[in-house]
This record gives sequence, structure tokens and C-alpha cells, in this order.
Amino acid sequence: MRISGYKDNTGFDGKNTSPRLNIQEAGYDGFLPNITKLVNNESVDMWIQNSAYISRNLIPVIVRTPKMFDVLVDNKLGDRLRNVYIAMMTHLPITIDGFKATVTLETAEHRVGAAGEMHEEFVKSTRERTTITKTYNEKLGKPINRFWDFIIRYGIMDPDTQSALITTLNIKPNTLEKGGLLTADYYTGTILYIEPDMINKNVVEAYLCQNVAPKTAGEISSKRDLGASGELREYSIEFTSITTSNESVRAGAQAILDKMTIFNRNPDSEVVGINEKELKDSLATQFSFNEEAMDGINLPKTSNDGFVNGTN
Repeated sequence: MRISGYKDNTGFDGKNTSPRLNIQEAGYDGFLPNITKLVNNESVDMWIQNSAYISRNLIPVIVRTPKMFDVLVDNKLGDRLRNVYIAMMTHLPITIDGFKATVTLETAEHRVGAAGEMHEEFVKSTRERTTITKTYNEKLGKPINRFWDFIIRYGIMDPDTQSALITTLNIKPNTLEKGGLLTADYYTGTILYIEPDMINKNVVEAYLCQNVAPKTAGEISSKRDLGASGELREYSIEFTSITTSNESVRAGAQAILDKMTIFNRNPDSEVVGINEKELKDSLATQFSFNEEAMDGINLPKTSNDGFVNGTN
């Protein structure tokens, strides 16, 4: 049994693209389902052409962080805020939703004859707007709410002064303190969202989102009810975005995905991080299964932070 001509790497514009099924073969759902057929006396698997597309989780990639982190005199604070921003936009959300790029045509119509038939003319082409929404589970001390509150009040607008508070911080010369404009690049970021295929090797969809900023820091509310249980706090935060999604964006996303390490990652080859000192202290005061005291064990060489280095 063999598979013949099922894959097509040529886009409809004639250029190379991500691999996709060759729909010239038309699956096998015709008048008589052609599950296999003979080609030159060789059996060919035609059912492969009927393989369905299954959507995969998006991979967010930070292209640009807000400029407000770069103008702070305290570089360590700027780096810390930048790292928190990257975590907030990539790994901390439990869901990231709202990505759409459906192309639709609008028409105008005029009469054809007396029977009621209408001739439709195409007058406009639109792409459905992406509205990014991220859901967070708040952590101890409410760091998620505090971070977005800082971004909004210091980078965009404080509710009491109705202006950004960034000029009250120690910022570098020749920036806002010299009368520069507070343009949107100070408080917005640019993020590329990639939907890969099932082996994380090829780009299926990609969305380049610019002018990304939160519309809220998350709901703040408190109450007193001695008979009630405590509650988890979950935020659903909507973000502004100017989104582009086309073949050019997908090609750029493919170049980035090619450089990422998520392809060929095998959890069976990962080494679990173990704190060597804590383990030796624990084993020195406990007994093994045969009840013989242990003084510790030899572990692989650790990094400076005391944790065993994992290997990819």
C-alpha cells in the first residue's frame, strides 16, 4: 500500500507554502467512495485525502514590549517589568481567545426581469475583526491585577488625574520629560500568535497583533459573608489590537517557528530538577526501604542555583 500525491506544498498563488492535503484528489466521498485504487497495478491509499483539520493551541511570541520599560532610569526595574509582561502575555493566561480572520464580501443587488430574481454586485471585502480576550486565575498577593493596574495608570491614564503617571517616575533624559509625545508604543506591545500543525513544525494560521493593550486590570471587589466559602478570583481581560493575518504573516511566522525548540522535544529525555542539598539533608535523617541509614547519594552536577540541570 502506498500514498501518492497526497501532499501539496504549492499555494494557490504558485508560491511555496506550508504543506497541505492535495484537494485535487477530492477525498473519497464521491458517488462510489474510492478508499483505495489501483495505479499502475499498485494499490494507493485514497482515504488519506479525507483527513480532517483539527485546530491546535496558539503559541504567543512577543515581538515588541511597551517602550515605557525602556525609558526608566532603573534598568533592573525595566528588565523586571519586561519579563513580567512577557509572562503575562504568554504563559500565565489559562485561555487566549477571540482570534478571527474570516473574509466576507458585501453585495448590492438590482432587479433582473419581472420574476423577482436579483443580480448581486460585490461592493466591499472585509476581514472579521480580532478581539483578544485573555483569562487569568489570580495568584497570591494579586500580582496580576497589580501589574495591569500599573500599566494602565502609569502608561495610559490614571483615573484620578486622567493622565499617565509615567512622568512621576525616574525616566531617562530626552524622552517624555523634554516634552515628547506619549505615543501608543509606550504602553502597547506587538505579539505574533502562531497556530502550528500537530507536530509543531508547520504554521497553519498566524495573527500579527499590534497596538495591544489591556482595557481593564481585572475586576476588584470584596465582601463579608461569614457563612460563605472563599472564592477563586478569575479575570477576563479584553485587549485592543490591530491584527493582520495573511500569507505574508504566515511566512514570517514560519521563519520564527523554524527557530523554536518545541519541535523534537521529548519529555522522556528531560531530567527532573532536584534540589541536591535538600535531598541529601532529607536522606541523611531518614531510612531507605531496607531500613539502613543513608548519608546521601551522588547526583549530577548542579547549576549555581542549586538545582540539577535538565537536558534536552
